[in-house]
Amino acid sequence: MSSFTPIPELRPKNNSGLVYVVFLTSGNILFSEPTNDGWFGGVTNATEIHKFKGSDWGNTTMLRQSEPGSPLACEELDQYCFTDVKGERKCSPVGSSIDALSSIYEQLDEGDAEWFNWFEMTTFEAAVGTERFVEALGSRALRARDSLNGPILGPLPDKQWQVEVQHWNAAALAYMQDTFLRAITGPKDRQILRLMSAAGVVYPTTETDHELCANQVC
Repeated sequence: MSSFTPIPELRPKNNSGLVYVVFLTSGNILFSEPTNDGWFGGVTNATEIHKFKGSDWGNTTMLRQSEPGSPLACEELDQYCFTDVKGERKCSPVGSSIDALSSIYEQLDEGDAEWFNWFEMTTFEAAVGTERFVEALGSRALRARDSLNGPILGPLPDKQWQVEVQHWNAAALAYMQDTFLRAITGPKDRQILRLMSAAGVVYPTTETDHELCANQVC
């Protein structure tokens, strides 16, 4: 990740979103067919693969990416919603994570804080952006690898870039969901539970705490 000044088309509205750019390089990949996908596309450089000894295949024409790299710019926006103690649903405007969280805090009424604090710790504090998965996994985060056979990449749909972004977002949401469930159930290993207690983990003490715990569903 690095700092950059985006072109006007990539600048978030009201300067409130997170914009990141993912670069795709496929110098060692051979494409079996042309692709019209906006990110994987630009496959025009033809390469002749000669017949191997003992193979039934004849000479085969494969394709390579035309450019050394292809950028994909993404803007990530968040919206947070929760139901207060009166049963009223409150939502933040769509925007950056910080702005959305600030907006929710401004909507809290008397009695909401204890409920919301649990909600915040098990969602906002556990959430990670979609770019974190790409940063951590690199090319392993790509669903296109399912079509990869050695150095040869099979046919791709025209909207493969959407498949990739949706996969990253689904992974981010699944991570949040898993963290939320682990907050409810606690660790399976009792030794870890004892260590958590020794480290100062706070357990339910107030009536609201117990009511919140009793309303969690796995």
